[in-house]
Parts: sequence; C-alpha cells; structure tokens
Amino acid sequence: MALSNVMTADMSYLPVEKIEKFKTSMIDLETIYPFLATVATLARRMQVGPIHPALTHQIINDPNPGSRNALGNIPGTNKSATIIRLGPKRVSPGAGSEWWPKAYNHKVRFKLSCRIQWEGNTFWIHFATCLALLTQVYVRSRDVRLKYRSSPIADFGLAVGRFRVMDQDKLAYVLPDGKALEGQDYENHYWIYFITARGEELTLDFGTYTWNLCTVIKATEYDDEGMIDMAPATFRNRMMTRAPFADRLYTERARFSVLRDPMLAGADMSTFTLGNPQNDHPAISAWSERVRGREMTEEERRFAPNWCVCMSKKLRRALASGDWKRWPETVNVGMDLDPLEEFEVTGVMPGRN
Repeated sequence: MALSNVMTADMSYLPVEKIEKFKTSMIDLETIYPFLATVATLARRMQVGPIHPALTHQIINDPNPGSRNALGNIPGTNKSATIIRLGPKRVSPGAGSEWWPKAYNHKVRFKLSCRIQWEGNTFWIHFATCLALLTQVYVRSRDVRLKYRSSPIADFGLAVGRFRVMDQDKLAYVLPDGKALEGQDYENHYWIYFITARGEELTLDFGTYTWNLCTVIKATEYDDEGMIDMAPATFRNRMMTRAPFADRLYTERARFSVLRDPMLAGADMSTFTLGNPQNDHPAISAWSERVRGREMTEEERRFAPNWCVCMSKKLRRALASGDWKRWPETVNVGMDLDPLEEFEVTGVMPGRN
C-alpha cells in the first residue's frame, strides 16, 4: 500500500502532492548510497577496542578460495564454515605475507583481511547511517529530501532477520588456545529498508562482504580524504528486487522506523567532537536497547557514538558544501571476485604473487 505523506523538517507530515511547495532538491538513493557506503567504511576504521584476533595472529592453515581443506566443522558446534586457524605468532595488522604465508596471492590475502575487518556490528553501522539521514536531511535541512526515481522516500529504518549464506562463505576462527570464534551472525542480521510514497521497497546493506557477497563501489569519488579505494554495499534497487534470487537472500522478522520515530529527532551527533570517548546521547542508547532488548556493552559505548558522529558530520558537510550535486549519477559498482570466479568470467586465471 502506498504511503501518503513524507516527513518535513519539523517532524510533521506533508502530503506528497504538496512537497514541491518547499522547493526542495531531491537526492536519489542511487546517487547517495555510494557516499553513505564510503563514510560507513571510514567509520569502521574508528572502532575503539580490541582488533579482531584474526588480524593480529598468523594464519597457519590454507583457507584459500576453492581449497579442499578450507571448509570444516566449527569446534564445539554442529555448524560448518571456512575455518581460519590462528597460530601463536603475533603480527601487525596488514603484515602481508607474514600474516598469511599460504595465501594464493596478494589479492586473495587482501580480500580476506577486508572480510574480517568489515565483519560484525551490522546494527550499529546501519543505525548510524539512518540517524545521519534523519538528522541531517529531515531535521536540520529544508533544502533536500530523498527520493527513488520519481517518488519521495516516505519511510526508512532498520530491518532485522536471517541472511541466507552458504557454509563455505561463512567464516569461523580457531584461536591459538583451541577455542572457536564464529563469524558474523547471519541469524540476526540488520540492514536498511526504504519505502517510497508509492509503496516501493528498497534495501541497503553494508554487511554482506564478509559472507563473500562482495559488491563494492568505487569510493575515491566520495572520499575527500583519499583514505579508501572501495566500499562494500549491496543496494537492492528495482532491478535487483525483481531478480529470481532476491527473495531468497533475506528473511525479515521485524523492522523499526527511524524516520518516523520522534525519540530520535533530537539526536543530532554532528555537533559532537569526532573521536571523543565521552560522546554519548541518551536517545541512541535508549533506542538501541529497545530494538535489541539488551543494554549496550562497554565496547559499544566507546565506538558506536563515534560512528554516529562520523556519519552525521560527513553528511552534514556534503549537504552544506553542495558536494552532493557533484556526485556521479551513474554508480561505479563491481564485484570483488575470487580467482576461480574471475576465471569463470574472464577465462584468465590470476597468477600467484
């Protein structure tokens, strides 16, 4: 059923047919989502807390793509995944061949490191994105709104449910002491939903790369600091939602509107100091506890507010400076393929190095 109104700057509702009276500029989701993906990737680099143990210990087995020995049982469970065995030798993150000596080549090694770095916290990375859109586009600004194609966005927020992933695309880690650590939770996965005024639904997901669904955008056109080249993002637009496999990937259990929740209207994090460990807003913790049914952990209290600050500040700056008007209309998007997948596409097997 189509929705008949869209949010205004003061959190009241405006009939869609009267939206043009505000003389607002409409930013298409196809145009803005690569920017959001880029900033989300930058925000992940800010995590204050322990680095994933798989990045600080040497990998001693052979979890190369296509390896017969990669898939195995996760110790202590009846589940299967690609097993990454960690040795006692500690290495610096990004240590190259010393980190994973048996990697097929540098590209395979780099891709696995990204799959580990971009693992987990799917609630927070998507909530920080939604909060930035709410506060910077719909609360602070009267000049811009979101649309998809010719229809304004009438609602957006978080969806939670199960993501369908094959065992060989899951990751699990055996620590030096023999304990097992499972990778990203596919049973309780979060992503962003959007609904247009006409009732069309679209989704945006920054969390599928770790499961080897490695859709990426070229980030250099959106990162003014030149820190990253690519950013993971799976945007299910009109074409993708009509694909035969689309309904099989996500099984949604619940959704929580961010745009229409007045609890969050005053949670503008763009005025906070980036990197301040004291950053906090009571609405953020209250909303997350209501949605997830538990309190924030101490680690979440250190990094999550700063993710919200990063997303909000970057979006506020892009809107205020007019940078968004220079974003490409056509997204530079591709797939980060494994060697055997590249061979199937190109007929050329990448070499070892």
